[in-house]
Amino acid sequence: MRILLLSLLATFPAVAGDLAEQSQAAGARLHQTEERMAAAWGEYDALIAQRDIAQRAADRTLMSVAAITPALIRLQRLPPAAILAGPAPPAEALRGYAILRAWTRQASAQAGAFATARDDAASRAGAVAATLPRLVELARLQQSESAALDQALLLLRTERQAQRDVADRQTAAAARQAAEEAARAPSVRAAIGALARPSTTAPGRGVLPVAGQVIRRWGDPTDAGPATGITFRPPPGARVVAPCGGRVVFAAPFRSYGLLVIIDCGGGLHAVLAGFDRLDAAAGLVVPAGEVVGTMAAAEPSVGAGRGTLYVELRRGGQPVDPAPFLGSKL
Repeated sequence: MRILLLSLLATFPAVAGDLAEQSQAAGARLHQTEERMAAAWGEYDALIAQRDIAQRAADRTLMSVAAITPALIRLQRLPPAAILAGPAPPAEALRGYAILRAWTRQASAQAGAFATARDDAASRAGAVAATLPRLVELARLQQSESAALDQALLLLRTERQAQRDVADRQTAAAARQAAEEAARAPSVRAAIGALARPSTTAPGRGVLPVAGQVIRRWGDPTDAGPATGITFRPPPGARVVAPCGGRVVFAAPFRSYGLLVIIDCGGGLHAVLAGFDRLDAAAGLVVPAGEVVGTMAAAEPSVGAGRGTLYVELRRGGQPVDPAPFLGSKL
């Protein structure tokens, strides 16, 4: 039995290593696609804003034209010749004629301005519509690559679980042996030394948890005071990865945060992430930095649906600290 366990332990690292490489490659392809999606959605958002500004300008101009239209219609019933030939004194007739000409010029200018504003709004709307096929194409590619990543993760995590099962049995045997040695120790101090385990190592450099725009940074003003984390606006359906390697210690709904993930990064450091539509990790799972732990909500650009945000907080000894130095210079 021991020989079988040792042979299994010898083969597990190679298998898990191959699966990890496949998972990392699938994750890298998906991340590149989601970075392209983030850029495309940024362009789409800018075009939407420009279209709305142009439409409001057209609406304001139309209202200006509409304000003087009734008066022009009334004056149209009394042509300039009739004004001059009417019973009114010549000075008043000339003044009425001048007013009619001024209003006519104003109406003509505002009508031209409205036509220009209307054409600009239509052009902006056309640019918005032209971006939709690209967003749809990227969304389809994202779905395909996301499915491939899910399959790779399933195989990898199944293999890891099998490896942990064997390792747990090996650890249990080692613990029994250590207990037997401790029982034979000449002192309590020697017994404790026989049972000691290495301490937790410090975390390494973190990685960005998602592709997308940073819309709020550490220390930015909020209704509740300075921000104690960083908020991202990712593309719809983006996969969120662990910003550090470690054990997932919490993965569930939590108060107003919604779905929340907490990762013990080691060395007293914890990463807190909130804003998911779906969790892809469970409490107790050990993940390396960059492995998927959740998914953002999908959104349909053609109907103007809003996009979710991901909140990322880093805590050292329970106290929030600025995540930017840990996550790297890309912020």
